[in-house]
Amino acid sequence: MTRPTGVTILAVLQMICALLGVMVSSVALFLRGILATGFWTILVMFGDSSSDAQVTGMALLMIILPIIALIVSILALFASFGLFILKGWAWTLTRVLQVISIIVNGVYVFMGENAGAAIFSIVISAVIIYYLHRRNVKLAFNKV
Repeated sequence: MTRPTGVTILAVLQMICALLGVMVSSVALFLRGILATGFWTILVMFGDSSSDAQVTGMALLMIILPIIALIVSILALFASFGLFILKGWAWTLTRVLQVISIIVNGVYVFMGENAGAAIFSIVISAVIIYYLHRRNVKLAFNKV
């Protein structure tokens, strides 16, 4: 079966976003690694033992979040290649990534951080999931 035009558009857009995500999360990991090291140095020089756990937790969080973003971006990049060649695993992976996006952005809406952008992202993810479940798309990925 031929690849539906919407799948091609989705794959290209997902690839662009994934590449940007890899670049941004890599830079964030590098910069936050430097900041985390700086926090640790300041703690050792000027801190007291009561704030050790808090600063250590903050330093770890500054490293862990960009690593998670990098992993998700790499998975999205693989999914976009799979969408181009109509692999069933790419259909499933794209759905999973969109559900993760809805959950993460739902948390942002709940926390009140960038609520407008988060709501927009939730709508886009919902549209992508809807599109992936259209009959012609499912047929292209042998998911019927």
